[in-house]
Amino acid sequence: MPLYEYYNKKTKKVFTEYLPIRDRKKPLKDKDVELLITAPRLSTIDRSEHGARDQMLQTARRGMKQRQIEDSVGIRKTPEWLQEKTEKKLQKIRNVSS
Repeated sequence: MPLYEYYNKKTKKVFTEYLPIRDRKKPLKDKDVELLITAPRLSTIDRSEHGARDQMLQTARRGMKQRQIEDSVGIRKTPEWLQEKTEKKLQKIRNVSS
């Protein structure tokens, strides 16, 4: 959902609303409020979110390596279709992270 900035002529205050596009005109029902035209704001990812994402990826990779070891030793037999699917996902991950 986008952010919209409004100006209240009566209070001379600017306020921001996080609204779906279909609701962007609701604050304009008050005759003293007008929509301000502003540049789009870009959101950034907090460093803590990077850490959580990296931790999930590391855990998934460790699990994948463990499964591959179990497959090669014969403890586990992964179906061929799942091996192909896994390999495709690994290729995507390698392309994204490189």
